[in-house]
Amino acid sequence: WDVLRHPVDSEELVLRLSSFIAVKQSADRLREDGLADPVTGFYNAQGILRRAREISADARRLDRAVACVALGGDLFDEHEVRSTDDFTRDEVELIEALRTVTRVSDAVGRLSTGEFVVVAPGADQAGALRLIDRMKESLDEAGRTEDRRPAVERLWRSLRGGYYAASVTSPAAPEELLLRATKALRRAQSVENGDAFTVRAYEA
Repeated sequence: WDVLRHPVDSEELVLRLSSFIAVKQSADRLREDGLADPVTGFYNAQGILRRAREISADARRLDRAVACVALGGDLFDEHEVRSTDDFTRDEVELIEALRTVTRVSDAVGRLSTGEFVVVAPGADQAGALRLIDRMKESLDEAGRTEDRRPAVERLWRSLRGGYYAASVTSPAAPEELLLRATKALRRAQSVENGDAFTVRAYEA
């Protein structure tokens, strides 16, 4: 941000460093209090909950369904060299697939646990399944590229999904929408099926 010429005055150096540190800390606080995940550009946990509330309110007002799909898996390998400071190659492939298959109206959130949720306005259970099918097709397409194939194959083996759709006749609070999709994801994660992308619906 600045250049100091020799000889450097020590008091001036300390004052300037103090200013820079204060600005950096302020920027970090704004990022933490924000609604977006700074790395992916998706919503963070706080942001996706707020967006789910907005989408649910619109759904009630317009008599529309709304669906939530939760995705996650064992995406972290301690022996793998990470492509960025935060992600393995597997997770990068999942993020790219989410960017490809979601609609502009969909809200995508990255949870602190490394799991992702998609809140899809106007989507019923069939719409949630179509989103999952598009995800599978996107991963299948990515896996045909030789340099991406190993990461996609690992992702395919570890990835699990859960979904829940609130209908016009049986609406759900936004917190319940996210919770039920996440519970369905936990069900899918409990299934011993080591070679396939497993998906489960929420069951009360």
